[in-house]
Amino acid sequence: MKMYKGFIIPYTILLFSISLTGFSQDSTIFQPHGKVFARIFTNFHSELSGSEHQSAFEVTRAYLGYESEMHKNFSGIIKIDIGKPDDGDPNSSLRQYAYFKNTGLTYTNNRLT
Repeated sequence: MKMYKGFIIPYTILLFSISLTGFSQDSTIFQPHGKVFARIFTNFHSELSGSEHQSAFEVTRAYLGYESEMHKNFSGIIKIDIGKPDDGDPNSSLRQYAYFKNTGLTYTNNRLT
């Protein structure tokens, strides 16, 4: 019995500290936040053959959007895709189109999403 007396106090302190961290509440207040994002794909090409030197820079596709955490359980995203149609028309390089690529609202609570 004498051997266990030295272990009782450290184990009691350890168990008490574990139980305090397990039941402590989060004291931080949630602040809604969000961020704007963009991903832009470009192309640069230069033609060296022929009598004229031609260079071009083009934006081939762009993703623009916004992500937000509105509440500790709710988050949302909206993403717009801007690009060129690939329909074989010689004037298609002058046209651009934009549509909603992703929009969504997510609810998360513990293990439920």
